[in-house]
Amino acid sequence: MHSLIKKYGVAAVEDACATAFDIGVYEYRFVRRYLERCPHPQMFLRQIDPLIRELTEYRDFAATDCWNGAGNKRNFAIRRLRSITSISTSTRG
Repeated sequence: MHSLIKKYGVAAVEDACATAFDIGVYEYRFVRRYLERCPHPQMFLRQIDPLIRELTEYRDFAATDCWNGAGNKRNFAIRRLRSITSISTSTRG
């Protein structure tokens, strides 16, 4: 079970075990196959993450001079680098 927990997460394994228990199948093989065949929400992309900012921040960023005039790519690269740097320093705690 430990390998399944590492691969799929605790919530997914508990869900698979509960399903096995409910239908009366008490086999490791059933749990493993259930996890392989049934995608669990934990395996999908997260919607809330410290790296994902509010939509208004992206809107405001797109409205700045970064997108206007000459040097668009350079300005974008500089702002992106500053943004990444501020995220990495703020998450270090």
